[in-house]
Formats: sequence, C-alpha cells, structure tokens
Amino acid sequence: MDQTILNQVEAFATNLIVNELPDSVLYHDISFTHRLVASVKEISQKEGLSDADSELLIITAWLYGTGYRDVEMFKGKKLFSSCIACTQQISKQFLSSIHYQSDSIKIIFNILEKSTPNNTPNGILEQVFVDAIYMDFAQDKGLKYI
Repeated sequence: MDQTILNQVEAFATNLIVNELPDSVLYHDISFTHRLVASVKEISQKEGLSDADSELLIITAWLYGTGYRDVEMFKGKKLFSSCIACTQQISKQFLSSIHYQSDSIKIIFNILEKSTPNNTPNGILEQVFVDAIYMDFAQDKGLKYI
C-alpha cells in the first residue's frame, strides 16, 4: 500500500467531512468514516486481500461520506444515489489532482456505485465494502439510526 497516498486521502476526506458537511448530516460524519475504514481493514485482512485491493477499499471508505457535503441540494430526490454521484465527482477531482491512476479511480467508482440500495455487489471488493457498511449498522452507533 502507498502510505503517502492513503495519508493524503485521509487528510482530504477528514478536512472536508469535518469542515464542510452541513449540520443536517447526522450519521455520515467523521466518526462513521473512521468506523467504516476500520471495518474495511478488518474484513480485507480476514478475506486475505492484496495490499492493492485493500488500498482501493480504504480510499473508498475515506471518500464515501464526502458527497454528503451537498446533501441540501437533493431534498425530495433520491438522496443516497445523489450523494454517491457527488462523492464520485469530488473523488475524481481530488484523486486526479494527486495523480492517482485512472484505472484505480474507475474501480473506486464502481465500488461506490454498487454500495447504493438496489444494486448488487458483484466482485469481492464491492462485497467487502457493502459488508463494511452493514457492519456499522449492526453495531451500537448504527443501531441508533435504524
């Protein structure tokens, strides 16, 4: 794994989530992001994923909540899908700015897309990511929002 890239992604996502998410976002905050990253790491290790695959999942987890910055624009619309589209846009701009590989960005986009309701994860990366999201719902913090 490229720790420099992971550190850049973490710093970017943390700054955006802490400083730019509206107060109306109660669940997808920085605490959720930390829990999601931890769950992704745990599941990735148990699945025996490669460092490259784990890196993609960790980056996706850090960036996952960034699209909620624009949540106020989507009242009355398909909120979750809209926020994922914003996450993809924000992610592409950021990851391109740090010269992250375009093939890897496409994989991250696919993982994000398959994390939306009514989409079925196909590959192991998508499955691990969705499992990490659901893992959070099953824990104490997540149960408060169900």
